[in-house]
Amino acid sequence: MISHKSKNIFDFESIVCVPIGCVVYILKTETVKKGYFKDYMKDPSMSILKNLYVGSQHVNPIKWLLKKEYYDSADDILADLYDRHYESILNVSIPTDVMRLLRTYLKVEESGIDITINCHNEIQESIAKAIEKEFTVTVDKYNMDAYTSIYTAYSSTAHKYKQGLEGKHVYIHNIRANYNEKNRLEDGLNDLIKGNVIHTIDPYIGYPLHLPSL
Repeated sequence: MISHKSKNIFDFESIVCVPIGCVVYILKTETVKKGYFKDYMKDPSMSILKNLYVGSQHVNPIKWLLKKEYYDSADDILADLYDRHYESILNVSIPTDVMRLLRTYLKVEESGIDITINCHNEIQESIAKAIEKEFTVTVDKYNMDAYTSIYTAYSSTAHKYKQGLEGKHVYIHNIRANYNEKNRLEDGLNDLIKGNVIHTIDPYIGYPLHLPSL
């Protein structure tokens, strides 16, 4: 019998890839005209999208699509999409392989692993509850002191959990956007490194990150 439980909190975007969902939604609805797209992004495969999520330096997925001369519009386009179409974007977003890890935990009897999915709005909450009924789902209501590990997509997201984030295992997606120009994890993690153990985790198996040569 397991006498010690490992309590883990997973940020919603660590298990659901919203950036890929955003691109899929645009391609399905032609919300942005394809004349603004890079040629290879007019009909990209899912493999291309996963590689872009892992390897692109851009957090904003609109920049994956647009030709460079239109980059200045990317932030406004993304904000408008999230404001008006966020639920539709989530409905076509795909799970990361971190979700596969969670389901593996559930299959192991007496694994001693307790799972909470933390969401940031009611739309995420409804999606999370539909994914798996055995997970605990919350909307920014948690006591970080009670958890042993936290999983997030971006290093910047880890700071949303900073209160009580000491002596924890912090997992972030192993993606280019989390590294600086010196191939080091974003400087924003510096104040979390001293009191925690920082790990990276591949969001998609078979899509390794290849950092550029210095």
